[in-house]
Amino acid sequence: MDVFRFYSWGGIIGNRSLLSYREITMSGKNAVLIVDDDPTTVMLLKHYLEGIGVTTLVATDGSSALEVIQAHSEQLALVFLDIAMPHMSGYQLCEAIRSDFNLMDLPVIAVTARSSPEMFAEAEAVGINQIIAKPFKPIVIRDVLVEYDLITSS
Repeated sequence: MDVFRFYSWGGIIGNRSLLSYREITMSGKNAVLIVDDDPTTVMLLKHYLEGIGVTTLVATDGSSALEVIQAHSEQLALVFLDIAMPHMSGYQLCEAIRSDFNLMDLPVIAVTARSSPEMFAEAEAVGINQIIAKPFKPIVIRDVLVEYDLITSS
């Protein structure tokens, strides 16, 4: 793994001015999967991503996320997932993603309220690329998309 980062920011998505902060366009694959059992987090990420023109797919647990990934793997550019979900944790979901040779390079970003040295170690061990702490600001999400060349800013 080349880079492992942790972002910790306060705030919530919803500041309309941030949507027009920079003109950004999607490049390459065109869908981002949001996996979280918290409807508020899903709504915030979906609202921001779609507001800048990113296609979103949503799953509320790991099992349904694997189904979405299988059905849309050709379109999938990145996954935002929660660590603490029922039935299948974000760690287990990332392990399942990484076990598929075709998905080994798919960026997986954890968006979580949890933080501990053990969590960081396990996240790195299963192949999570970055961790964003809840609550987060839209600029952090935008920066992740730019970093992985999913959007360009002008």
